[in-house]
Amino acid sequence: MPAQLRSGTKLSEDNDKDLSFDSSSNENNNNVKKAPSPGQPDGHMTYVVFFGLIIDLLAFTLILPLLPQLLEHYKKNDAEGGLYHYLDLKVRWFGTWLQAPDEFIPVLFGGLIGSLFSFLQFVASPMIGGLSDYYGRRPMLLLTAIGITISYGIWCKASTFSLFVLARIIGESEVIL
Repeated sequence: MPAQLRSGTKLSEDNDKDLSFDSSSNENNNNVKKAPSPGQPDGHMTYVVFFGLIIDLLAFTLILPLLPQLLEHYKKNDAEGGLYHYLDLKVRWFGTWLQAPDEFIPVLFGGLIGSLFSFLQFVASPMIGGLSDYYGRRPMLLLTAIGITISYGIWCKASTFSLFVLARIIGESEVIL
């Protein structure tokens, strides 16, 4: 009698013989390790992804406890007419428009610098995602890790607020994957 598939098509009796298997030949292969199915990552991949997520969170939050002191440093040491003073004027205008007290201006300024991360993720994610689809995940992960390293190097040597912001832009647009 022909077998019937789930789709409703029938197999001939000849095909039934092809679908049967010998369970005795399978008993000898019980000690063979099976490869993970495509839907399940192996243990090594899980650790790599977990490590990448930790780096992403650190890159996002590393600056937060340092931000008030950094802003004070650049307020005192950035050149008159530099990027810090320009942004400070714009943030003060925005604070006045919101009717925020003067003591909240540094909070607004920190929010502007902090929100830069999310904005750059929004802009760069589709581009880096498309590049990783084309070139592969591993090369793009290496490229973004190198970019983050360069951004931290620039951040360590930043003597002006403009260099500090440039370092954050490089680092934040690299931490996408």
